[in-house]
Amino acid sequence: MWYEYPIPANSQKQREIIRHMKKWIVSLENKSLIEGFAFNHYYSSETAKGAVNIRFDCNDEEKLKIVRNGLELEVKKLLPDYVLEENLWDEGRSPDYVYKAYEFGSRCAFLFWDLLETNRFSDELTSSFLHWIDSTHFELKPMPFYFQLCFSHGLMNSLGISKIPNEQIIHLASLKESTRSSTSEELFERIKNHLLPLLAPLFFQQETK
Repeated sequence: MWYEYPIPANSQKQREIIRHMKKWIVSLENKSLIEGFAFNHYYSSETAKGAVNIRFDCNDEEKLKIVRNGLELEVKKLLPDYVLEENLWDEGRSPDYVYKAYEFGSRCAFLFWDLLETNRFSDELTSSFLHWIDSTHFELKPMPFYFQLCFSHGLMNSLGISKIPNEQIIHLASLKESTRSSTSEELFERIKNHLLPLLAPLFFQQETK
């Protein structure tokens, strides 16, 4: 069973919490207290309050008690007023492959931080590539943009997932979900009116090289 623990925090604090708890989470698995782990970040902006939800696959109540106590102690090192809250992840309704997908993504994040700690990778690679000045102007940071773009393709390619049509359909489905578009016409309008104006400077730079 997958249990989740929401920890209220803004986006910056959420990243700090996960980085702080990485070794502890890995130790739970090494001690066979959990069978898997995952986490999701929720927030509407960099400063708005949201929560990071930490999830553990655990089927033993005695082991789960140890996990709960440890989690509360670890979080309180950064958030002294934290109150433990426990839920079944998605009320246990999702297919197992959905939980496995998020678990795999979280394990990839831990691998990235391992490489970062050895100076193989730069922390800037996961930063926002849009630096907002006001509502209509921004400065594009190409390095994190291209890293995040190539990482997405590189992971699927390394797993043997085909670019045509699988990867194309995955990106379209993800875009439809993230823009909350209910029809293809609505998706097209959102791309045309909101996304293309943001990316036009980047595409223009590519065309002029």
